[in-house]
Amino acid sequence: LALSPTPRGADLRQAIVDIAYGETASYGALAKAIGSSPRAIGQACARNPFPIIVPCHRILGAGGALGAYSAGEGPITKSRLLDHERPPGGLL
Repeated sequence: LALSPTPRGADLRQAIVDIAYGETASYGALAKAIGSSPRAIGQACARNPFPIIVPCHRILGAGGALGAYSAGEGPITKSRLLDHERPPGGLL
């Protein structure tokens, strides 16, 4: 997806897109995996114009905290999306 005017923004967004359906990652773990910072991941999510295509709801805070979400009703929507993707009887 070429949604960012900068190559770095495109890299951040692609890392988010690469989180598989039913999977989650923490801001810190994702940032470490791509050589970035948790704040940069958070900013990419905050600026995300397509929250279902670029699934920022799959990114959690430290210890599994929901954190913020810019679409719909915020964390309520994030929780509902995660519940929808959760495998039957599984934990995310």
